[in-house]
Amino acid sequence: MDRSGKFDTVTDHFQFFDVSYVSTVLNKYIEWKRKTQIEHNIIISEKATEKMITEEEKEFRTRRWLISSFQEYLNSSNKSNFLIRICF
Repeated sequence: MDRSGKFDTVTDHFQFFDVSYVSTVLNKYIEWKRKTQIEHNIIISEKATEKMITEEEKEFRTRRWLISSFQEYLNSSNKSNFLIRICF
């Protein structure tokens, strides 16, 4: 967006790619985004709340994973690789 002129001024060429270049471009983007939201009356809703799972749900999911992994292990012809894949 910086190269295409969406921001007010174009930042120096990317050959000067360092922390100051990145922060300048990011700051320009944040300012552009804020202006665009104001111009088009875009209201950003608050962040979605993260769904918390209960202890019972955690236990259920863990057991389900454990049972399915064990079933896969029993059906596997190469059991040594399977154990390494689960552990790491």
